[in-house]
Amino acid sequence: MLRVGNNGMQFDVRALVAGFALLSICIPQWIIAVPGLGERIKTPDLFAVLTVAVVMLLCLARCTSMRKEQLAVCLVIGYAACVVFTRILFDSERWLYRENLPYLARLFSIHAPLLLIAVMPRDRQSLSRWLLGFGLLATMTSLVIAVLFHFGSTAFDAHQTFARQGGELTHRLGGLQGETGAYAFNATMGIQLLLVGLAMREMRKRFYLMLWIAFPLYVALIFHESLVRIALLNSLVFFFVAVVGVNHSRKSLRFVVLLLLLMCIGGSFMLSAAGNPLVDVNVDRVSFDGSLDQLSSGRWSHWVAASDAWLDDPTYVLFGMGHRASDFVLNHPVENLVVFHLANYGIVGSLLFAGLYGMLAWPVLRQGIRGDFACGVFSAILISVFMQWQVNDVNLYYQTFPCVLFFTAWYSSVLQQQTVSGASAVPSAAVAAPPLLSSHRMPAAGI
Repeated sequence: MLRVGNNGMQFDVRALVAGFALLSICIPQWIIAVPGLGERIKTPDLFAVLTVAVVMLLCLARCTSMRKEQLAVCLVIGYAACVVFTRILFDSERWLYRENLPYLARLFSIHAPLLLIAVMPRDRQSLSRWLLGFGLLATMTSLVIAVLFHFGSTAFDAHQTFARQGGELTHRLGGLQGETGAYAFNATMGIQLLLVGLAMREMRKRFYLMLWIAFPLYVALIFHESLVRIALLNSLVFFFVAVVGVNHSRKSLRFVVLLLLLMCIGGSFMLSAAGNPLVDVNVDRVSFDGSLDQLSSGRWSHWVAASDAWLDDPTYVLFGMGHRASDFVLNHPVENLVVFHLANYGIVGSLLFAGLYGMLAWPVLRQGIRGDFACGVFSAILISVFMQWQVNDVNLYYQTFPCVLFFTAWYSSVLQQQTVSGASAVPSAAVAAPPLLSSHRMPAAGI
């Protein structure tokens, strides 16, 4: 265990890391009231200060060196800062950029956990324990909030309400922060991390029981109370990949049965959304009448407007308008992975961010393709987040996206350590495991 200190007084650096992860999961986006600052200070901003303190301790102790992940984070944050400060110096509306500076600090807050990976143990057993612990805490916290809200608690109302058919006004679950999308994303990510922890421990029976029974019931409760459609899409993608894509052969009977079952369920759901239900089931806020703008709650118009603004200036095309500049230039968020990065960071910055996220995700995705069961399940999380990112701004959900980055980077570092130490990137007992699409069961991981 790494400790930093002198005069006989030792301080456990990992205790700070554990505190960061626990608070960021269990206290999602809690707003801290600071006189004169309104609602600008949130828990991740304080966690970023904690991260800086940890990094300084590590540098003073000379116990670690910058790794490529940390260097990449510094590069993308530095690039975003350069664009913003250049706009402040030369843009005719520089005052808008000055007012938006707190969001630049929050960009650092979101990525700050990546700087802590250097002090984490690089073995699968430690990672699985953290995933199980944090996944369980996040799931139970979200579940308790949903149950309390269902039975009448007004402490977790969302800022917005929803009018059902007939004009009935319905309050929506928003969690501690009052934001339905942020709460639902936090809730779904929590149980998915828990499932990855079970997969890493080779608890396959418990994993499949949770995936087929507990997970659908849990997601149904979260959706029923919050009415967040994107959380439903996220969960469906994760479930589909985890059921069909992990350790199944495309020629196996089990794969065919599962695929047909999911196709039937998905087809019924889409027919119901299009107004031609096979059964008399009405899913709130899920309908499609041919209008992409209505289906996307106006996002389609936002994407078009953001793309037009981005193409107005050659410097915007290359370097972007500045971090979250689209919010105050267009007066609305751009909830799309590609459009968001192009509008804010241009082609150059988009390539930098793509390189950072690709560097973190690729080791896990590669091992999932090669047959590592837990990596396959974690890959399902990454794919579901990527799909959700096309119609939502999950990268700006300050309480959950940092945790996704944290565990992705940690998992990648574990896999890289196994490669460097001369061992296979998959556990030794699973070297002979079949590829991602294989009908044979993989032996225990020997954790």
